[in-house]
Amino acid sequence: MILRFFSLLLILYLLGFLLFSVTLGGPAGDRRTDAAVVITGGTGRIEHAVRLITSDWHMRRALYEFGRVLGDKYEIVPDGVRSQPRFLTLFGEYNKYVLRRIAVLLEL
Repeated sequence: MILRFFSLLLILYLLGFLLFSVTLGGPAGDRRTDAAVVITGGTGRIEHAVRLITSDWHMRRALYEFGRVLGDKYEIVPDGVRSQPRFLTLFGEYNKYVLRRIAVLLEL
């Protein structure tokens, strides 16, 4: 019974990683905004600065964090800078995203 439970958790975790990997954030297109928040650290982000801007693989966690803080006060327009992330980069970011969601649920 316990083995089945952990097997199910592992399958859900792997399916979540697969979904995370194939639905990376992309460019927002031509939209006018009042401000831009560029999360620095990678190439092409500042040059592309129009909205909430970060690498495609980092967008989901950034959107989650900014959405939690800003709520419905502001419209957040995600603009992911396309990249070619390595497997370990995606895997690490997915784990950070999952752990952050769990921490918020547990109010840590």
